[in-house]
Amino acid sequence: MKKYKKYSKSQIDSMSKAQRKEYYKTAVEYYGNLKNQLKGFRAKGIVHPLLLLITHAFPIKVIKLNNVDWTVDNKPVIFSANHSNSNDFPVLVQSIKKHCFALADFTMINDPAVCLSTRLNGCVYVNRKSKKSTANAFEQCVEGVKSGYNMVVFPESTWNLTKSLPVLPRYWGDVKIAQETGSPIIPTIMIYCGKICLIKFGERIYVSKDDSIAEKDKEVYYAMANLRKEIEASPEYKKYYEPMEYTDWIRKNVESYQFFDVDYEMSCVRKDEMLPKDELEIIAKIGEEMRPVEKLRKDLKYARVNYRYEDE
Repeated sequence: MKKYKKYSKSQIDSMSKAQRKEYYKTAVEYYGNLKNQLKGFRAKGIVHPLLLLITHAFPIKVIKLNNVDWTVDNKPVIFSANHSNSNDFPVLVQSIKKHCFALADFTMINDPAVCLSTRLNGCVYVNRKSKKSTANAFEQCVEGVKSGYNMVVFPESTWNLTKSLPVLPRYWGDVKIAQETGSPIIPTIMIYCGKICLIKFGERIYVSKDDSIAEKDKEVYYAMANLRKEIEASPEYKKYYEPMEYTDWIRKNVESYQFFDVDYEMSCVRKDEMLPKDELEIIAKIGEEMRPVEKLRKDLKYARVNYRYEDE
């Protein structure tokens, strides 16, 4: 892997088109394949109480409909959570309480606030478009869980901006990590009602060495889908739910994160026949209106990672 040095805005400006392309190509390779990302994780636990205090000052009020039972066994757990906007990780940090590391896309490094929180908490970054990067991230996640660390993963791979699917088709990384480590998966669902987030945790799901990965994935998927139904049937949901036009809801979520590239994110969705093509078209259309390619190029020109360098 080539060495990477972050250059200043003026240095990037002075580069030729070819040099800038090579610079960002090296950055993507570097940040997408970082080694030893959980080094010092135990020491970061000292900072965790501070992160909890910060999340309590967050504008989203969290209402937990149940709690995690930590007395079931002494194994670390893998929280497999749905993903719909930029608030999800802070909500989980506040709800879980215990120190966990996260698996996140390497483009999150571009956002200073998100990068700081994930770095302080502990995070394994991955380039979702690279088999080499996903293999590297998988090995580090397995090592982290085997070392006794709790983990948070968003198996949908991106935000679920559809209205008909309770959960997007899942990638199987969490199930494979559970099988490799013997640690259970805790399905987790968050639903936002204005500035209120309702969160509910499911029962532990264990994956043995003899289990079918595909069948276990279905089990976790339906557990997550059922949790969503349970939240929507709860008195809290009926109390706080605020109806909103579907297109307005998409815009609100996309606006919450400057670097959310709808085209890029939707290309990371796991292909499946259950995907609602009409809704994906609506999402793509709104994405082009809000984050046209030219605007993304401008926003990313001086970013730490420009994953659109080939479009320059």
